[in-house]
Amino acid sequence: MKQRLLIGLLVGIILLSISLSASGVNAILSVALAAGPALLLLIPLHFVPLLLDVLGWQNLLPHKVPIRRLLWIAVVREAVERLLPAANLGGELAGIRLLLKTASSDAPSAIASVVAETVLTLVAQCLFIVVGTLCLLEVVPEVDSFTSALILLGACLLITLDIAFFWGYGPMFNSLTRAAERLFPGRAIMTGPLSHSHRIYFAIECLRSTPGRLSLTLAWQFSGLMVGTAETWLALRWFGRRVALPEAIALEGLTQAVRQFALLIPAALGVQELGLIGLGHLLGMDAQTAMALSAVKRMRELAIGLPGLLVFYFVEGRVLIHPGNDALR
Repeated sequence: MKQRLLIGLLVGIILLSISLSASGVNAILSVALAAGPALLLLIPLHFVPLLLDVLGWQNLLPHKVPIRRLLWIAVVREAVERLLPAANLGGELAGIRLLLKTASSDAPSAIASVVAETVLTLVAQCLFIVVGTLCLLEVVPEVDSFTSALILLGACLLITLDIAFFWGYGPMFNSLTRAAERLFPGRAIMTGPLSHSHRIYFAIECLRSTPGRLSLTLAWQFSGLMVGTAETWLALRWFGRRVALPEAIALEGLTQAVRQFALLIPAALGVQELGLIGLGHLLGMDAQTAMALSAVKRMRELAIGLPGLLVFYFVEGRVLIHPGNDALR
């Protein structure tokens, strides 16, 4: 794990260095500084898509947890995923832990809500990538149709796999349980960890039997992604680069795609920057503006995420080191 992390970090640093050398640090700073203090408005603006995500998550819980509490947990989850190295599932584990500790939720329901919400988030992101690709084809007709078809095909494949995983989890668990009962007849196999797994499966089954709730959560999450496009649209306007809404959606959606395919590189370091430079070039945007946009996004992540991580550390510091030690106790 450490070796893979170091390799990913090294690759990210190299890519970031290439991006900076191609753009020029001074030129990037001049673009960002020209926007002035208006960029600070992007920090509170980010809480709007976060709130929409939280409304979707709240919809999956068996009892209503206060929005402000879920919003804080969502900030921590995002910070862990975006800012901590090798935290591919760290945000989900932190979310489960905080939900158990601060909202008096039972473990199976908390875990089931996070599992379902994570799968639906991936589906929403894939749908958003599809919309972004279609917008790119609309605003830049000369884009290579083969490349666009590959992106659309990849997004549709990911959607299919995500849904198949969620709907296939139950039958898979049932098969394993029946096989264990045949191998060990009369044994009390549904105790200990397996007992927890059975309760988690039952909680997930309850969610899967309510397609209306799942669809509503998906709608909230997709709405959050669309609203999040305002960050790109406003930042570019403040940089002096007026873009139409479809252009902003294309940039935001395909940046999501770039980050999805950079799981081995912490925080998609360098990958996000090169992706924005390439996408910006298709839209007639210079590399300095694209890099300034990426820098603003990362500064916003730090401005919101670091305070959340600090509070999380002081409230539940052990989770950062040993996540899930007693999540099911």
